[in-house]
Amino acid sequence: MNDYAAIMDSTERIMYSLRALYFSYGYRRYRMDKFEDYDLYGKNRDFLVSDRLITFTDGSGRLKALKPDVTLSVLRNSHGLSDGIEKYCYNESVYRMGPDGSFHEIPQSGIECIGSVDEACIAEVLLLAAKSLAVLSAEYVLSLSELTVLFALISAAAADEKDRALLFKAAAKRSLGEIDEIASASGKIAQALALKTLLTLPSDPKEAMQLLLQLPLAGAERLAAERFSRLILGLSEAGLRVEPDFTISGDTSYYNGIVFKGFLKDVPNSVLSGGQYGGLMRSMGLQGEAAGFAVYLDRLSEAGGA
Repeated sequence: MNDYAAIMDSTERIMYSLRALYFSYGYRRYRMDKFEDYDLYGKNRDFLVSDRLITFTDGSGRLKALKPDVTLSVLRNSHGLSDGIEKYCYNESVYRMGPDGSFHEIPQSGIECIGSVDEACIAEVLLLAAKSLAVLSAEYVLSLSELTVLFALISAAAADEKDRALLFKAAAKRSLGEIDEIASASGKIAQALALKTLLTLPSDPKEAMQLLLQLPLAGAERLAAERFSRLILGLSEAGLRVEPDFTISGDTSYYNGIVFKGFLKDVPNSVLSGGQYGGLMRSMGLQGEAAGFAVYLDRLSEAGGA
């Protein structure tokens, strides 16, 4: 039996270990019902991993959905603080429809930090993300991106909105050839070089951050790069396995600042995903900022292509 099969045989033990980790940092357990009003998810489909919702009408005629996501529920029931912090953790199952129409129950653990989220809060969220991966396996990596920096360099290399959209797609694929073609047509060769440098930073955090801080950034973008450098170097110096990866992005109407994914050796897909959700807060009419992540325990069964 391999390590991941053993983990899948002890999902409850893993969830308990993660909950104990989050409790030790002052997070309170959040519990939610299996069902939510459809509107909560229907209005925020772009934020969801899958927009195929499992719906039904209750006895009073209201359209309901089996919860496909925990973050939206946590934020809706938070106070939306602009001064102060709410810290929640959860062990919940979410429900999603597969491409063939089958229903899937997916166990998740995670945290949400809501309110006046500052650099110290983000550092804690990243620390807990890395430590969560370490609970699952010693062979993990937490990959991080910074959207303020990424979009600044994409915008600099774009001649117009069409170019910006094309560059965004090319960056997500790390398609340097496509970036060169777009830049050649618009005459923004030097700006494209900076973007390509960002997308090909080495995995070693110290070497990568030296190159990052040499890129042509100013104002808020420079401050974002400096903050990103402090955070990733701090994690690395603490002995945690982290690396930059600016192909990680997200819908800017929801995400802002740092976004990240967690990977385990021999598991093809990310087992952890998170970031800053300030845009989502504002779309829900809430003040303050938010950051958090979810651990997808079902994906451990994908080890070795199983």
